[in-house]
Amino acid sequence: MPDKAKTCRNCGSEELYSKKVHSGGFYGPNLLPLGMLASPMFRVEVCTDCGLVEWFVPGVADRKKIRKLFKRSN
Repeated sequence: MPDKAKTCRNCGSEELYSKKVHSGGFYGPNLLPLGMLASPMFRVEVCTDCGLVEWFVPGVADRKKIRKLFKRSN
């Protein structure tokens, strides 16, 4: 039995596309500041029907750093 296709949480579309990208720095803003030499990656997922964009941090070590360096949201 094939896996059920993932759907967009905004519009329900199955037209989701993803790509791994750097979080920035050097010549642009650092979107995930985890240290001077850190170069974390994002997995960006885009719904091509409604335009919803979601950013995920796939690296376990990077997520652990976030727990130490960021303030927990309540």
